[in-house]
Amino acid sequence: MVKELKNNTELYAIIPAAGKSTRYKKSNKLFDGIDEDLSVIEPSLVSLSSLGVVNKIIVGYDESSKDFSKLIDSFGKLKNIITESLDNNDINTPHFKTEFVKGGITRQETVFNSLEYVKNIKINTDNLWILVHDAARPCAISFDFLEFINKTIECNTSSVMGLPISDTIKKVDKDFNLIKTVSRENMWVAQTPQMFKFDIIYKSLKHCIDNNIYVTDESQALEILGYNCRMHMGRPHNFKITRKSDLSFARCIHNHIADYLFLDEED
Repeated sequence: MVKELKNNTELYAIIPAAGKSTRYKKSNKLFDGIDEDLSVIEPSLVSLSSLGVVNKIIVGYDESSKDFSKLIDSFGKLKNIITESLDNNDINTPHFKTEFVKGGITRQETVFNSLEYVKNIKINTDNLWILVHDAARPCAISFDFLEFINKTIECNTSSVMGLPISDTIKKVDKDFNLIKTVSRENMWVAQTPQMFKFDIIYKSLKHCIDNNIYVTDESQALEILGYNCRMHMGRPHNFKITRKSDLSFARCIHNHIADYLFLDEED
């Protein structure tokens, strides 16, 4: 597994988290509890920050959110406490690696704002990789991230984590009447993380924003400009919380994650 990147290469992670959780209802899903100590957004920050290969984590957030104001304030206080304790072992915690950047109205604007921030603090981005992960996928663990990073570095190509579709796919009309069955051959569900060279993802998202092209994930922006992208096998537990009912499932997985790992490794 990759423990460090070579040839002065760096890896920054971007967590787009400026959404309003409109399908979730009543609250921001990112701040509901995944367990007694962590909100939905925090496990990913903890997992990514624990990896020495990740140099920095950038969260694109909603400036109007009181929940984010509290999180940012608590991160600052904990960072000060850790610094005063002079415990260098704590350098791989979210409080040291995470920075918060104003997000946009859409996901692509939030990611692009984060890329602009990186561009302003980095003199040279030639050897910089960007990993993007949904804030609402709290069940991916450090091993999942590290395995994906390793595969991406090995193939040296933009990459997406995903799963092949095993269910029958039906297309319906606006009234939910079945129109036809769609072949599932070579069909995958895209997850995150997704990982790209900085210059490629920056150019791709800028093109989409400048031309009013809406994309639902970063790899779609690459498709539009014709860049290669690889799919790597993900894990079923790395699902996205969208509705309230998803949170109970995520809590079960998060609290019993070992039971879900490596069960299908022989496949």
